[in-house]
Amino acid sequence: MALPRNGLAIEAHQENGEWVATCPDLGLASQGASLNEALEMLNEAMLLFFQTSDELGILAEELAKKGLLTGGLAPR
Repeated sequence: MALPRNGLAIEAHQENGEWVATCPDLGLASQGASLNEALEMLNEAMLLFFQTSDELGILAEELAKKGLLTGGLAPR
């Protein structure tokens, strides 16, 4: 199952009785007992990725590495 989310691909499937949600664009994954829980955990992982990368001053660089850099941001 693929779900659009803010322009980033989100995929979800069941594996060994758990739901697994991934964001291939960012290389992130999470899991939960329900689809909703897995998506909530993935959302938290995505937020942490963006916040931490921004705090470290490497957000533009990380997005560029992943081919996701769009207007306005330039690697430092």
